[in-house]
Amino acid sequence: MALTSFSAGQDAFAPFWNPTRDVAHGTGRSGRDMHLDVMEFENTFEIRADLPGMNKNDIQVHVDNDVVTVSVEKEDKRDEDKEEQGVRYHRMERSSQFIRRTVRMPETANLDQIKAKYDNGVLQLNIPKKEEERPWQRINVQ
Repeated sequence: MALTSFSAGQDAFAPFWNPTRDVAHGTGRSGRDMHLDVMEFENTFEIRADLPGMNKNDIQVHVDNDVVTVSVEKEDKRDEDKEEQGVRYHRMERSSQFIRRTVRMPETANLDQIKAKYDNGVLQLNIPKKEEERPWQRINVQ
């Protein structure tokens, strides 16, 4: 384990207070990710995405071949240097968001029949399975 030395003039906790750094992932991302559950039932697939605080008009679902894409773009048009009602913004990181996730679905998914519902911060996609073709079988003649 390597130790890093700090001089008296350095703040050891400064990296944790840097708003452009995502501490959990160590990247420059905002840390805003879309968490998904993809489930399979007997006759359907279901995708659930946590999207708290979003308006259903900001959510888009696209299908391209066998790939389902969920994207959210929320934009708040405020000017950082503009004073409004006695408040002056110096930094606004909550003003706009863009997140996107894609899921490749199996051939058995009937992507022409997707139904989407957004309720209580959760997007739910229900995707029925295609009717299975009956395998070849021999019929006994009586």
